[in-house]
Amino acid sequence: MLLFAFDKMIYNYKKNGFIMLMIIFVLFIIGFALYRMLKGDSVNEGTWTTDKYYNLIPVTTTMDKSVVHTAKSTRVNNTKGGKDSKGEVECRHVLSRIFNKPFLKDRPSFLNNPVTGGIFNLELDCYEKELGIACEYNGRQHYDFIPFFHKNKEAFFNQKYRDDMKRRLCKDEGVFLIEVPYTIDIGSIEDHIITKLKKHSLIK
Repeated sequence: MLLFAFDKMIYNYKKNGFIMLMIIFVLFIIGFALYRMLKGDSVNEGTWTTDKYYNLIPVTTTMDKSVVHTAKSTRVNNTKGGKDSKGEVECRHVLSRIFNKPFLKDRPSFLNNPVTGGIFNLELDCYEKELGIACEYNGRQHYDFIPFFHKNKEAFFNQKYRDDMKRRLCKDEGVFLIEVPYTIDIGSIEDHIITKLKKHSLIK
């Protein structure tokens, strides 16, 4: 009986072996995808879901090589690696030269986003707490829908929402937020920032 069953299995494999292998392969792919979804890797990598947001780092009490997390704020290390745009780097250099203070990427506690359940802070490209001055270099993706940056229109509207919330929260906190749009040439960023600072009597 066992020998007969074994022979029958061998016969079926020879006849439908390729189909059986394809079924096993498809089941493996589906199982792996479900595992990744349940594990939550897509959220950790910053991809879009209807209830999560791009570029948001949870405020925890852990530490890694590039980001220092605290219970109140998250200061990003600007000294190594980094993928900051040329415009953002220039904004940081200009403000640091003017005030002789470091302007670092930061996620201060007042930029808490209630839509994410209160566990994520929004990010400022350049921020100096004592001076109460921040700066954002806004690439084209802050103004237009670009598939490279936005998975869908909903992600773009989420980008706009975060920008608006950042402006409001900075104003409520008394932080002067300078916005530098991508339409300003790198060589003109310093003039733009100085004009904004003078207009609000922050420098002479």
